[in-house]
Amino acid sequence: DMLTALRSPWFQVLHLLPYLIFDALAVHVWGTTPGKALLGLRVRTFDGERLAVGASLVRVLRVYILGLGVGISLLMVPCHGFALWFILKHGEAPWDLMGGNVMRSRRVHPARIVAFVLLFLAVSMLVGYLLTPVSEAMMEELRPSETPAAPGPDA
Repeated sequence: DMLTALRSPWFQVLHLLPYLIFDALAVHVWGTTPGKALLGLRVRTFDGERLAVGASLVRVLRVYILGLGVGISLLMVPCHGFALWFILKHGEAPWDLMGGNVMRSRRVHPARIVAFVLLFLAVSMLVGYLLTPVSEAMMEELRPSETPAAPGPDA
């Protein structure tokens, strides 16, 4: 049952696992992910090399913990806030500084930023569409049940 799976504490922690694996492999192989590429970003070691597989996996786990709060909704906003503060103060994300990595950027045409935003919105809408049956089932469970009122003394 999809509803039961979504409520599982394991799902709450592991639902981002496919993304984490893809991110680690993409950063290792290409030095970037599709989203980073659209924004002109690449992850490199301080020496300018691509990350080794192990370093890429460790980096993505640090992002998962420090930046995404292990996928727990209540932790995401404080983790995002901490990451933003850290980047503004140090010029690099905590997960990159901890691993000896740097995020390199190049000038990006505004059309690429628009493409990134549109792609992000399209993926978000697709996920929302795919999860609509589950969302409706969850909402149905939350609605109060309409039980007939108990007959009064006049009945």
